[in-house]
Amino acid sequence: MLFAIFLILNYDKVMKIKKIDLEELDKITSDLSKSAKKLIFEICDLYYTRLPGSENEKKAQEYIYEKFKNIKSDEVSIQKFKIYPKFFLYWPRLSFLLFIFGLLFYLLIPLISFILIFLSVLNIILKTFSFTGFDIFFPKKESMNVIAKLKPKTQINGKSKRILIIGGHMDSTYEFPIASKLGTNGFNLLIPLGIWLLVILLGFLINAIVSILNSHMIRNIYEIVNIFSKPDWIYIIALVGTPYLGWLAINFIHNEPVAGANDNLSGISVIFEVFKYFSENKEVLTNLELWAVSFGSEEAGMIGSKTLAKEIKKKLQNNNFDSKEVWVINFDSVGSNGELHIATKEPLYRCKYLPNVYEELEKIAKKYDIKYVVKSLAAGTDSAPFGRLKIPATGIICFGDKKAPPNWHSLKDIPENIDERGLKNSVKLLVPFIIEVDESLN
Repeated sequence: MLFAIFLILNYDKVMKIKKIDLEELDKITSDLSKSAKKLIFEICDLYYTRLPGSENEKKAQEYIYEKFKNIKSDEVSIQKFKIYPKFFLYWPRLSFLLFIFGLLFYLLIPLISFILIFLSVLNIILKTFSFTGFDIFFPKKESMNVIAKLKPKTQINGKSKRILIIGGHMDSTYEFPIASKLGTNGFNLLIPLGIWLLVILLGFLINAIVSILNSHMIRNIYEIVNIFSKPDWIYIIALVGTPYLGWLAINFIHNEPVAGANDNLSGISVIFEVFKYFSENKEVLTNLELWAVSFGSEEAGMIGSKTLAKEIKKKLQNNNFDSKEVWVINFDSVGSNGELHIATKEPLYRCKYLPNVYEELEKIAKKYDIKYVVKSLAAGTDSAPFGRLKIPATGIICFGDKKAPPNWHSLKDIPENIDERGLKNSVKLLVPFIIEVDESLN
């Protein structure tokens, strides 16, 4: 009854927003994108770099927490978790050191040599495909997510019909010299490395087996296997490729932190300004509960999004979450002009998305003439941990006219190099998406 009275009294305002036309949307997105760009400069001026687990990341998260508190959020909370930030800097060098020690033990104790080479390869595989591995042997630090919520007007038995999480990560990273020059093509450098390492691994395994057989004087088997396991050829192959492995280990990640204006204050600014817009127009959200999440430590292995995704999945399974349905969209590196890349999957992060979210986004992009492409994503976003748990999600990135977002993991990723058109396209996609998803739940 009270809700019906509210609708009657506010009918004109509600309908004006819900029946948003293109001219109106352009005005909204222009205003919000300008504010978003200002926010990028604002955070960078205060906390220029925000490495995972650093004091600057903590302060930047506390800063955005206060900004969410100062607008009309229904609830703002902090979710803390532990990370191992030094591993992210040193993992390529760790693999190289394990490999070098493996070479040194080759002629002395072949079994130990094989184990060290195996650990070197395992470390690369675990890191490449976003598994937790040798991180746990590095010092712990604390990081956090900031979660702001807007409740809808209608709920059923205290639960919203659906929760939409819009997110981005606050932390910045170190300079990636190779990635900043080659973009996602830099991943191609890992292909010959992978083949070479597998050959070495197999050769060293054979050498270890031969050594064990020889030590037990099983002569006949030993003589047969030994034909294929002369230490000279596999050792020479290992030595020839070692400089390449060393070059990658040294140049893959430098210890120079970057500002991360595009990656990913662009995403943070978009989700904040859109959330702020709906906090000022709460009458629009009649069915949909909106969360804005500033994730911590994406660059250290998506630990923030993994933490929240696991918590939500557990609550969904136990039927004690705030809604039976959750959708997730993460914006990452959208401060450039060009097509918005809406992900169907993120293979490097073991994630294939359910079509719910990206199909609806595609409809909105077509309707409002936004340049987009829907396909597999070569990079990764904080949506991947949700997608792996079969929570409907997608990630959105803008590559501009290159194979990676402009100035990706580069010292040039500064506020002055942000292209506001990318922010505008992201806002223009997200605002009507939220409105239309809310209406679809009637």
